Parts: sequence; structure tokens; C-alpha cells
Amino acid sequence: MGKVILLSMSVELVAKALLFVFGMVVSNLYGLESFGEWVLVQAYLVYVFMVIDFSVFQVGVSELIKHGSNKSIGSVLPELLLYRFLAYILSVLALVVLNVSDLLNSDVCIALALTATAYFFNIEFLMRANNKTLIAASQTLCVVLVSYCSLFFALILGREILEYFTYRFMFVGLIYAGFVWVYRKEFGQLGSVFKLRRVGGADLLKRSFIVLLGGVFARLYFNSDLLLIDVEFGQSEVGIYSALTVLYIGVVTLKGVFLNVLFPRLCVDYRRGVYRKVVVRATTLLAVALTPVFTAMYFFGERFIGFAYGDGVWGDAYASVFFSSIILAIFIAITSMIPVTLHVVGRSGLFLKATVAASVANITGNLLFLPIYGLEVAVWTTLLAEVIVVAVSLPTFVLAYKGRGIEVL
Repeated sequence: MGKVILLSMSVELVAKALLFVFGMVVSNLYGLESFGEWVLVQAYLVYVFMVIDFSVFQVGVSELIKHGSNKSIGSVLPELLLYRFLAYILSVLALVVLNVSDLLNSDVCIALALTATAYFFNIEFLMRANNKTLIAASQTLCVVLVSYCSLFFALILGREILEYFTYRFMFVGLIYAGFVWVYRKEFGQLGSVFKLRRVGGADLLKRSFIVLLGGVFARLYFNSDLLLIDVEFGQSEVGIYSALTVLYIGVVTLKGVFLNVLFPRLCVDYRRGVYRKVVVRATTLLAVALTPVFTAMYFFGERFIGFAYGDGVWGDAYASVFFSSIILAIFIAITSMIPVTLHVVGRSGLFLKATVAASVANITGNLLFLPIYGLEVAVWTTLLAEVIVVAVSLPTFVLAYKGRGIEVL
């Protein structure tokens, strides 16, 4: 694994570690209920970001890598940006509808809309497609650092936690705008975006939409638990559940860092027929990094949770949730490279089917058993969902791992 990739991954890991500490700061400064509210807004933001991105990261990066020359990239980029712009407009309109329908209150909708506006200018996908992974990782770190600045302003002015998102929007918008300026030459063709020039045509749009739906359903089984816990028990329980499952969330985040940095490399290596090599190295690195973490959390989890989130989190009724989440986290770590293979080889339609099945299983299980057995149910239904996705992805992963050709569905 190249030095640049390792350095990029290190920067990303620092950024994500700071983000976890940020959640702990929110919990200690504002209390569990406000921490739960912050977690819920973050959960909503994920869906907004995914819609705006419109699969540009997966499909776009793969497409830009396939069209290797700058001339070819210039023919594909405007179409990708057009889809992103239209998705942004639809996202804002959807937030307006949710607010008018009283499904989301005005403060949350404003926070989501402002953050979405800033995110629209994020060109991380273009950096990664051009092998600028270190610059992309640096941008991520800058965004996390300005999040701390935003919280500082909110505290100084005595604002509620939702006010933090308003200040974050201003700072993050400046960060993204700065990186767009650095990449202004690559965006010299932005005027052609609005000419509706169709290079990839219906195929590119279809693939992007399928990947988008697959990502939405993947997130649905990942954080629908939070939404259902909020409805059933309230925001304080959302905060407690998020604190107790911090190890699982951490592993998912670490997996995301790996895949963000490695996805362009995975696409290239698959085309070169050396997919197995990078998979083995990445999995080994992940195992080496996480084994001591799992061990420490098993023996010292109670002390860590109490220190990080406050004494009100841990208790006899909640300890089983934490230890169950360790099992879930281990499973995620072991199987982290399997589902992404579907995107690498172009079988995003199969990934969509897997995530739909996983979401149905997860939500059904929570609706039936969460009110009866409490928070631990959410952990086991998430594990069930992950098993379903891995089981569906495994045959394709085995073929790619062995270097056999795969017919794209």
C-alpha cells in the first residue's frame, strides 16, 4: 500500500477521531438529550448528503478513472455535476415539504438546508478520481476542525445545539469554496453543465440512481434504529444508545475511511487483475489496528463510557447493549471488504437488493421487539441486516478475489 494512501488514511483517521471526541464534548456540555438531538440531526444529514452526492463518489470516481485522459474526464464531469445540482434542488424542496407537513421542525430543516448548501460545493470525488487523496483527506480534517470552531461560537453566544449547525454552515462553506478555488482549472467547463450534454446518457443516470438507492437503504438499516428509538423512548435514549454503541459506530466509520481512500485503488486494481492483493493488505491492516481496541473496550468499556459520555449512560440495564455491540463491531471489521466489491465490479443493482432486504429485516425486527425488549434489540437487528448484505455479496467477492471475470448485471 503506497505511502500517499497510508498518509491520507492517517489524516482521515485523525479527522474521524476528532469527530468522535466532538460527540463526547457535546454530551458533556449539553447533556444526553441534546447529544441525542445532535445525533438525530447527523442521521438526517447523512440522507441529505447522499441525495446531493447522487452516487458521484462511487459511480463518478469509477467513471472518471475509466476515462483516464483529461479530455475524456472533461466529457463526463459536466453530466455528473448536473445530476448533483438537480439532486441538491430536490433535497431542499424535500426539506420544505417535510417542514410544511410538520414531520420536521423549522430549526432542524434550516440546519439541514444550510449544511446541504455548503456540502453541494464539496468536490472530494474529483480529488480522489485524480489521485489527490491526501488533499481530500486534508479537506475532511479542515471540516472537522471548523466544527469545533462552530461549537465554540455556539457556546460563547449561549445558543442551543441546533444553532451550532448554522455557524458550521458558514465555516464549512468557506472551506469547500477554498478547495473549489484550488481546483478551478478542472472546473473551467462548469458552463457546459447547464447545456444538458448527455455523454454517459441513460446508462450513467441509471447506474447512479441505483447506487444512490442502495446507499439510502444501507443507511436506513444503519440508523433507522435511532429514529425508532426516538419515537419509542425519546432523545435521551437516543443519546444513551449512541454512546453505548460507540465501538460499532467507530468501526463503521473506520471502514468508511478505508473505503473512501481505497475505492479508487480498488477500481484500478480490479481492472488490473490484482484485486486480491489490496484486499488482503487492507483487511490485515484493519485487523491489526482493531484487535487491541476490541480487547481494551471489553475490559475497560464501563470506565470509558462513563468518562466520555457521563455517569448516567452505564447501568445494569444497558451493559448488555454495549457488549452486544462489540460482537456487531467485530463482524463489521471482519467482513468490511466484501459488500464494497459489488460497487467495484459494477453490480450495484445486487447491492440495492441486498440493502432493501436488510432494511426490511431491520425495521420489522425493531417495530416488533424494540418496545418489548429495549435497546439491545436494535443491536441484534442491525447484525441481522449486516449478515444479509454480506451473504448476498459473498459470491461476487469470491469471484473477484480469485481474479475471475464477472459479468456486470
